[in-house]
Amino acid sequence: MTPEHSAPTTVQIPGGVTPVPAPPAPLPAVPGYELVELVGRGGMGKVYRARHVELDRTVAIKVLAYELDERALTRFRAEARIAAQLQHPNIAQLYDTGSADGHPYLAQEFVDGGTLAERFGGKPQDPKAAAVLVETVARAVGYLHDRGVLHRDLKPGNILLAADGTPKVTDFGLAKELPPPATGDTTVTPGGGLTRTGEILGTPAYMPPEQASGASALGPPADVYSLGAVLYEALTGRPPFQSPEPLQTVLMVLGMEPVPPRTLLPKLPRDLDTICLKCLEKNPAKRYPTAGELADDLGRFLRGEPILARPVGWTERAGKWARRNKALTGLAVVSALLLLAVVGIGVLEAVNAGRLRRANDELGRVNADLEKSRGETETMLGFALGTLDEYHFTLADKLKDLPQGEKLRAEVLRQAQTTLDKMAAADPKRERVLEHLAYGYQHLGTALNQVGDHPGAEAAFRRSADAAGRLLALHPDAVKYRTARGIAVMQLALSLETQGKTAEVDALRDEGEKLAAELEAAHPDDEDVIKLNLISQGRQAIRAALTGNPDNLEPVYRRWVELYRRLARIRPDVPRHQMSVVENELSLARLLAQRRSFAEADDILRAAKGTVDGLPDSSTPAVRQLRAAYHDAAANVHYQRKQSAEADAAYRQALAEYEALAKDFPNSPHYRRMIVNTWYNIGSVWTFGGKPADGKAAYQTARELAAALVRDYPDDKQMKELYDGIDRTSRSIPPDKR
Repeated sequence: MTPEHSAPTTVQIPGGVTPVPAPPAPLPAVPGYELVELVGRGGMGKVYRARHVELDRTVAIKVLAYELDERALTRFRAEARIAAQLQHPNIAQLYDTGSADGHPYLAQEFVDGGTLAERFGGKPQDPKAAAVLVETVARAVGYLHDRGVLHRDLKPGNILLAADGTPKVTDFGLAKELPPPATGDTTVTPGGGLTRTGEILGTPAYMPPEQASGASALGPPADVYSLGAVLYEALTGRPPFQSPEPLQTVLMVLGMEPVPPRTLLPKLPRDLDTICLKCLEKNPAKRYPTAGELADDLGRFLRGEPILARPVGWTERAGKWARRNKALTGLAVVSALLLLAVVGIGVLEAVNAGRLRRANDELGRVNADLEKSRGETETMLGFALGTLDEYHFTLADKLKDLPQGEKLRAEVLRQAQTTLDKMAAADPKRERVLEHLAYGYQHLGTALNQVGDHPGAEAAFRRSADAAGRLLALHPDAVKYRTARGIAVMQLALSLETQGKTAEVDALRDEGEKLAAELEAAHPDDEDVIKLNLISQGRQAIRAALTGNPDNLEPVYRRWVELYRRLARIRPDVPRHQMSVVENELSLARLLAQRRSFAEADDILRAAKGTVDGLPDSSTPAVRQLRAAYHDAAANVHYQRKQSAEADAAYRQALAEYEALAKDFPNSPHYRRMIVNTWYNIGSVWTFGGKPADGKAAYQTARELAAALVRDYPDDKQMKELYDGIDRTSRSIPPDKR
């Protein structure tokens, strides 16, 4: 195993000068209070820990920000008026209001256990503990609803925890008072119209669809939705909808159904899953009417009693599906009506042979209508499949680069395949459906591979290969179907080999390589043909590597570079292709360094650094991975030159990049594997650089991380081979006798 791949370490300040920190901003003066420190800030102001001098009581002082306008001032006063009416053990108590130097402030109970968001830390909580906590918060919010108050901004960051873990609802900056029940109207916005029509207030990841759409007609079910989002995050470690862009989150809230918590956590109690999803219903009328009723159902769950919420049945699921797939629903209705018409004609013929002529005339009209409806059906089917492409597959591609989005991406693709499977079952020979199955399962298999679900990926690639094979039977010479079949069988071979299932691998690869060669000869500039040939080169790389001669690998690496250059030339609008060129050139540089061809390796490194430094967005996963690959290749060149200190520094830069990526994408084993490889490479640097003790320590770190990968991904036999290789190397190093 030779040094391969990289990541970053601590940031060094040029010249080694340590910057002098700026002096802290002075604390504002509030009469009667001694401000101690700034503890938080938000859109409307800052929050300080303070001491009430006369009562010797610790409080939280919220001071309105200087630049806010009259509307913000009005909201601030409304918050004070509402909070002053509330006395509940799970609501942060308001003590005092006033003005200091012209800036309004609130003095309220100081809660010193941090926020619920900090408690969650992006990790799933124990289900029963989560139910207890949300029940407690829901009773506090139910108290608000009983007093005609709507919070409108419930989220983990607005729920504080006392030192003993008691939750306290806080921040009533967006709260509104509901009209008396006698009016039958829950649409009035208090405070002289604080909310403009169409204005969206709140936090997108936790707001209900009606609030996300800018409607002012909100009632207690809006807070119930937000509590459901808090419960969802407590159970799964993330809110039901989340995106780096707030607008994207709003669109997801408006148009997507949440992934059921039990899909992500199969061992989650079904009743708790049902309660959570009832809170997150798009239609407010289908949620719990008030937070108090939500708390009651959570209490029933905790006591082991039957809950009142019911799971969504198949008819309701079908209704939701129909609303999201109106074109297909119309198709089903048309087909059913036509069938009834034809059956009705047959009955009339049997009952009264004398009316045969009229029946035949009617049948002719039905057939004419049927021909017309076939054209409409194809149009609707095209619309439905196009929507599937744009919504499921495009969204899945975006989730690929979204931190924590790997499992959600796989779930979105599974939902797409469920729809396609049903369509295929209804008409298994329909060519357009088969085409979407071939490409859709290819998407799904790739996504499942990325999260380490190799058995699932294997099943998906088999479905893709089967659909492509059936298309080829209809059109044996169609380039796109031959390419789809080739990619599917090559990906299936890779998935099987990863699991140690070798019986079919050679036959699948033979078929894929034959298709790749034939298609490239006839269609060298077809994008999918190039992608097939890129996959096909993997087998050549394995064969060359098994010879143990780096000379045999060089043509394979150059071939990869050439194919990616061709792809980048054909599709210059896809930045990822150009980055793939650079990544494969860096792999070639590593190989050249092993062969002592340093001049060309140095040229590649210089060009790669210029490319990396010139990329406009340095925060995307693709750019971060390319940056890591650059550091890794540079480290390898240093290592081959026996420059141990420089190699170690570059590997640690690569290591930092991979560790950051692994933190953002914890369900992707790739980055964790790269961390293992990089620690192994650091071990090689020092084992052969005169410090065997340091080398052995690095190997041991790699060994422990590899063992964790084997535990987490038992179906991946290559992970086991990686661990075994590191284990043998680590044990073979003699002790340091210095």
